[in-house]
Amino acid sequence: MSIEEENKALVRKLLEEVWNKKNQDLIPELIAPEYILNIDRNKHEGPEGHKQVMNSCYQGLPDFHINIENIVGDGDIVVYYGTFEGTHEGEFVGVKPTGKHVIVKDCGVFQIKDGKIISEKGYSDMLGLMQQLGAIPSQ
Repeated sequence: MSIEEENKALVRKLLEEVWNKKNQDLIPELIAPEYILNIDRNKHEGPEGHKQVMNSCYQGLPDFHINIENIVGDGDIVVYYGTFEGTHEGEFVGVKPTGKHVIVKDCGVFQIKDGKIISEKGYSDMLGLMQQLGAIPSQ
């Protein structure tokens, strides 16, 4: 298996096993201690920072699920593109629960070193999310 294929498999495992199956016990195996996650203008550090982001998502969207549309790799960089979805049953991104089901375009750029993820930059359609929640009017 090429390094690109190994790195893509690592990211797929994070998304499917850790996020979708809520198996946080795998995080130390996949994420390096020096890991940095930059998402929505916020910086989270290390495996614990990753867990905090996950817990925040599951607090707001208990049935949170990532749908992978594509994963591409080039050397130590892997990019995932897809959607996340869930039912807004708890406070999420500062919005009180609405009970609405949301589907949000999502993208992540991961850097891998020595078989672990060392950085991730997450990009989500926050405007679309806020419109689906009714926090911002749709046009």
